[in-house]
Amino acid sequence: MKYIKIILLYSLISLCQTTWAKTEIDTITNWQVYKDSKLLFRSNEFDCYKLTGVIKKQDDFKSLKIVFFRDTKSYGKQKIKLLSEKKNVAEFNYENSEELEITKSKIQSLFKENKVYLTIMYYDKIEGKGIILGYLQFEN
Repeated sequence: MKYIKIILLYSLISLCQTTWAKTEIDTITNWQVYKDSKLLFRSNEFDCYKLTGVIKKQDDFKSLKIVFFRDTKSYGKQKIKLLSEKKNVAEFNYENSEELEITKSKIQSLFKENKVYLTIMYYDKIEGKGIILGYLQFEN
């Protein structure tokens, strides 16, 4: 009888732990920005220093890719905004994806209309206020 009580108590404690335990996330939210397959920069949520990717006018590339990774994989609706001096100059909406691709022509047209630097901001349901992913700089 004593062993049955111990087994029942152990089972109850195990059930409570597995039912109400909080899952800890062990991967840092991170991102990479590519010019085709060439890495411009990578960063994560704990880097206070945000990097700048340089795009030269004569560079031969097809697209700029922004890869965002969170280990919960619950993305839903996502948004990337490109800002020039805190003013929204481009917005890209996509869903349930880890990668956004922006064409070269779109990037070049943004730099023709705006200053030399653009800020890359990421938004989703978890990051409602947005995260600065980094900066893009255009060089002649």
